Amino acid sequence: MKSCSPEDISLKSYFLGPQSEGSDFLRTTLVNLLDEYINWRRSLFPEDGIAISETDRKNSKYLSNQNDLSALVNKLSNEFKKEIPHFSPRYMGHMFSETSLPGLLGHIAALLHNPNNISKESSSVGLKIESDAIEALCEMFHWKNGMGHLTSGGTLANIEALLRMRSRLSQDKWVTAKLLTSSAAHYSWKKGLKILGFPDSALLEVSLDQYGRISISHLKTILKEIEDPILGLVTLFGSTERGSIDDIAGVNAALAERKMKIWHHVDAAYGGFYACVKNSSNSYLTKQTLALRKIDSLTLDPHKLGYVPYACGTFICRDSKKYFYNDIEAPYIQFKSAKEVGLQSIEGSRPATGAAATWLTAQSLGFNSKGLGRILTMHLDAKKSFQRLLQKKVKGLLFTKGLDLNILCWTVIPESRRLSKSNAWVNQIFHSLPLLDKKYFVSKTSLALKKHPWLRQQLEKEGFIFDSNTCHLIRMTLMNPFLMTKETQAKFTDDFADVLHAISKSERPKGKSK
Repeated sequence: MKSCSPEDISLKSYFLGPQSEGSDFLRTTLVNLLDEYINWRRSLFPEDGIAISETDRKNSKYLSNQNDLSALVNKLSNEFKKEIPHFSPRYMGHMFSETSLPGLLGHIAALLHNPNNISKESSSVGLKIESDAIEALCEMFHWKNGMGHLTSGGTLANIEALLRMRSRLSQDKWVTAKLLTSSAAHYSWKKGLKILGFPDSALLEVSLDQYGRISISHLKTILKEIEDPILGLVTLFGSTERGSIDDIAGVNAALAERKMKIWHHVDAAYGGFYACVKNSSNSYLTKQTLALRKIDSLTLDPHKLGYVPYACGTFICRDSKKYFYNDIEAPYIQFKSAKEVGLQSIEGSRPATGAAATWLTAQSLGFNSKGLGRILTMHLDAKKSFQRLLQKKVKGLLFTKGLDLNILCWTVIPESRRLSKSNAWVNQIFHSLPLLDKKYFVSKTSLALKKHPWLRQQLEKEGFIFDSNTCHLIRMTLMNPFLMTKETQAKFTDDFADVLHAISKSERPKGKSK
């Protein structure tokens, strides 16, 4: 095997590895962490005496309960072994992967102390760690005056954005206001509008261009013709289906051209960490990353490409003045200021686990080009390698346009050119790759052609017959950290291509896809 570069070896030290290669470090660190915690509790108030005596600990009922609990823990652990092993490079399904050691250890360290990040009264340390974690994320986007907080995930972060958009409009205006979104926007925006009492008509979708990104020309038309108040504008930095990035720079320019002060929120739940990537050969990615410096707010999920445990999302405003919207207080909690994070978040009680995991990852792996950015750059390389190899070894694959990040989406071109037959082939491939049979796991998405005319145009160029209203696509998310080295890439790309080739030579699917 070809030896790794020192830079790659350095990155590997922050992960357990698919075969638990880093187990000695993890075991030692966890034992030390537990010992430290136990000794701290034991020595803090020794004068208080003990609550569980040696006699208690020898009691048959005491011992029986502990034995039962131990058995239940083992049972639970064995049940989770039936879970899909997301840690393996063989898993290329959804936006879910290996957890980093800093993320895991930070999470556990906070979990032991169980702080509630609702106020400084409840968690003075946890809130400081959260503030430092947000600052590290703001530095990644070159935001000098940013403000935000941790959430349970992207959905709640998006609703946090909606709340602030709404708070800037009087009630007589926001009841008729429109939220402009890319038509590829995450479903949480519709959910958020419903939760906040907006009618279905409040969502105004901007159509997609030939690459499946927000259409700047259609946006300009809407901005010119719209009469209703505008709640805000949402663009995407890594769509859920394909990882595509909207032309955020073009959107910024369109707003500036119209001299419109519209709240511009970027849903970067998945792709936002690509701001770590510097000097990318992808000029479009670089351009859109730079454009993030001029938006109003964004959503970012460290539990995706930040490699920290669930649940951990973030909502951040570029200008701290726009972050504060709530002046409600609680008489039983000693808030020192109405501007404390606990008063500004939708959630009340919040764990410090995500903050600690994000903070420790920032301090060790680093949200920069040499740390996390290097891993993400290698994922882009892995995507290119996969695409080239699959095109070489498996005939008749059609990759969609606008694959800006580390996600591959493709369908099969059947001899008949019937879309129903293509969909049947995609379904067969999807169900022929059971990961627990030591194969691979990919995901599948179905795109309505009416909503995605760019895809229909791409299929038309290949001579497809449209006997279905949707197009099924195999979706491969290449985010496992151990796809980051060239030797690993070669092993898995070759093997996956061979497996896929074998499936393509199997019996052809019969009938139409449902």
